[in-house]
Order: sequence, then structure tokens, then C-alpha cells
Amino acid sequence: MFRKLIRRDDMNVTKYQALLLGTDPKLADAVALVIRSDGASIGFAGNYSDSLRALQNHPPDLVLLDLKTAEADALNLLRQLKHHPPATPVFTIALAPSGENTAVVRAFDLGLNEFIQVPFENSLLRARLHGLIQLQHRLAELLRWQQELTEAVRAAEANSRAKSEFLAAMSHEIRTPMNGVIAMTSLLMETSMTPDQRGYLETIHNSSESLLTIINDILDFSKIEAGKMELEKRPFDLRACIEESLDMLAPRMLDKQVDLVYEADDRIPGLIEGDGLRVRQVLMNL
Repeated sequence: MFRKLIRRDDMNVTKYQALLLGTDPKLADAVALVIRSDGASIGFAGNYSDSLRALQNHPPDLVLLDLKTAEADALNLLRQLKHHPPATPVFTIALAPSGENTAVVRAFDLGLNEFIQVPFENSLLRARLHGLIQLQHRLAELLRWQQELTEAVRAAEANSRAKSEFLAAMSHEIRTPMNGVIAMTSLLMETSMTPDQRGYLETIHNSSESLLTIINDILDFSKIEAGKMELEKRPFDLRACIEESLDMLAPRMLDKQVDLVYEADDRIPGLIEGDGLRVRQVLMNL
């Protein structure tokens, strides 16, 4: 993928728009000769206002700054680009004779990308321009990829959040039928029946309890993802909660020939306030 990007940039390296800020006509002719010989186009601005207007109306790929004839305007433009960067990257090149070190340093402090000393060789200027254009194209492509990736991540998060919110909202509707099955089987087990019938009914009851536990776990995860996890606060019998948890584990303990018992201190009250379902889940996990 990256190789394709480089080849496309190489093919389109001459198809760019440049802007020169300065008032030296000889420098303007020399720069225009190099740029137009590559099939690119160039515009000219004599001051900061004109260059800013050009950036807003027809954003160029490159901005060349003549620090000798337009130092103040060039620095103002660099400052503008630094504090208010355009949507598409714009690369800047300073053009200055030897001895203009102070202006060049100030320009780099404001975000200047490249410096070329004048007078320059045409081949050198052309090579620098080609390098910056390739870099500009690659950076613009990477920014597009980043934006697409960010949008894809947001869409995925929104879908996941919608799923979690739906499951969290369906919590009551999903639990109610299972609670009804468990309640009816519990009542039915109190009636007279044959040993085989009681065995079948106990299997149904235990399977319903296990299924309800799985449903509760799934709904709890969904509530956590949706940010709607809440703990109930109501009285429940702690000893009964422990015994029910052990009863659900009894068949597995019997298969493993393990005795599972519990002991509760007499100082623990019969009824406590909290979330009995969560306590039962904690005990089951332990």
C-alpha cells in the first residue's frame, strides 16, 4: 500500500501549485522558470494580505518566502500558518542570500520547512521542490487514512454501544420469563409425584437456574459496557443466599465426591441490605 502511494506521488510530483511572497522581480522570474519547466503553476503575492488571500481562496502546495524583500510579511504568514494551519498541509521554503541568518532562524522558529540560499542552482531548487511535494502528498494521504480510521473506530464504538444499551434495556424482559420458569418448577416440586418425575423436574429447575446465571452474566457485561451498571439495595437473607448457591453447586460437588459446607457466625444478622444476586454470583465464582 505504501509503495503504491510513493509511485502515485512520483507521477504527480509536477502537478502542484506554488506561491511566492516577495517583491524581487528577478527572483520571481528565476523561481517561475524552474516551476513552470516542470509543468507546475505559480502565483505571486507582494505582501502579507495578498498572500493570506491567496491561501484562503486557492491554497497552494508550496509557499516560497523571499526573506530579503518581504521578511516581515513572510514571518507574519508563517505565524498565521502555525497558529491556524489549513486543512491541507502547506510546506514553506525560505529564500535568502547569505548573511540573513537571523531572519532564517526566526522563520524556522515559526515552523519553516526548508531554506534555500540565493542565488541558487536550478537543479537544486527543482530537487528540493520535488522532495517537499512528495512529502506533502504522503502526509496528506496519511491524514486521510487517519481520518478514515478514526471514523471507522467511532462507528464501531457506536455499534457496540448500541448493542450494549439494547441488551441493558432488555434486562427485565429477558429475566422475567426465566424467573417464572424457576418459580413454577419450585412450586411443582412441592406437589406429590413419582421419583422419576421429581428427578426430571429437578433437572429442569437446575438447568433453569444455570441458564439464568448465564443470562445475568451477559446482561451485566452489557450494562457495564453501556455505563448503566447499578447495584440493588434491598433486604435479603444472607444464609438463604449462601445455601442456594451451594445447592446449585451440589451436583458438581457430588460428581467430584467433595463435601461443600458453610459456617455463619451467630453475630451476622439474618437479613442484610444489598444486592443478593451479585452476592450469589460472587459466591458462585469463588
